Amino acid sequence: MHRISIPWFNDIHHVVPLEDESILVVNTGLEMVLRLRLDGSVLAIWNVLGEDPWARFDPHKEYRLGCSTKPHVAHPNFLFLLDGEPFVSRFELRDAVSLHDARRRIDIGSERVHDGIVDGATSTSQPSTVTLLSRTR
Repeated sequence: MHRISIPWFNDIHHVVPLEDESILVVNTGLEMVLRLRLDGSVLAIWNVLGEDPWARFDPHKEYRLGCSTKPHVAHPNFLFLLDGEPFVSRFELRDAVSLHDARRRIDIGSERVHDGIVDGATSTSQPSTVTLLSRTR
């Protein structure tokens, strides 16, 4: 077992380990995804709205101690890899976007996706439904 905790963690929703032994972490409270080494050092930060990650938040603040950052504009919550490219679902915006190119967007429609399964297709939604995404080319 390995534990990582950094001051920017606030309302962590999901983690995906990568082949290079780094991890992607959905930091819902700060509307971002972090790529971290196992020692906690930060390799990359993506604001899920395509904005400066620190436009709304202070990088010097301790966010682990129960401070609220609500309301969330996007509420990112689930990561998945599509052909090796990381995507994150955004509950409030009812979609999923690529971390590499936010123009690559999967519209979920009327469903607010919250959780998922890494079989590439399944996710739970609010209120109490399952959404199946199929790949079409």
